[in-house]
Amino acid sequence: MTRTILIAAALIGFGLVAGRSTLQPLSIVKAQSSDGCTLGTFKGNYGYLQNGNYYDSQGYSGFYAGVGRIVADGAGTFTAVDTINVDGTVVTGRKLVGTYTVNADCTGSAVFNTASDNKIAGNWDLVFVSSGKEVNMVEKDTDIIVSGTAKLQ
Repeated sequence: MTRTILIAAALIGFGLVAGRSTLQPLSIVKAQSSDGCTLGTFKGNYGYLQNGNYYDSQGYSGFYAGVGRIVADGAGTFTAVDTINVDGTVVTGRKLVGTYTVNADCTGSAVFNTASDNKIAGNWDLVFVSSGKEVNMVEKDTDIIVSGTAKLQ
C-alpha cells in the first residue's frame, strides 16, 4: 500500500497523470538582465540617505548623516538638494551638482560638488541594483566612512 502511494505521488509530481504524458521543462530564472547598465540606468528623481563617521586632521571623530533628493539626467550629470548633520551641526537646503559614470557591470562613480562654489563635497563609488531603481553608495575620500542608498521615487 505504501509503495502504491509513493508511486502515485511520483507520477503526480512529474505531471504524468490526468492526461499529461510528457515532462515540461523548467523555465530558467535570471537573477539580473544580461543587458548590463549604461549612463541611462541612472535617470530620474531619487531620494537618498547617508550615514557614517569622519576624522579630522587632529584625529577627532565625528558623526555624519544626510538625506536628500538627487535628479540624474541619464547622461552623466545630476543636481541634488539635501540636509546634512555633521556631528550635531545641521545644514539644510545644501545644493549640489555633479557628474557620474556607469559601467556595463552596473558599478560606477560620482563626484558631488557644492553648487555655490563648485568645491568637491564627496567622491563616491556606486552599485546600481534593480535595473537602476536603487543605488548603493560608499564615499571613497580619506578619513570619511559614509555609506548610503538612493531609491528611485
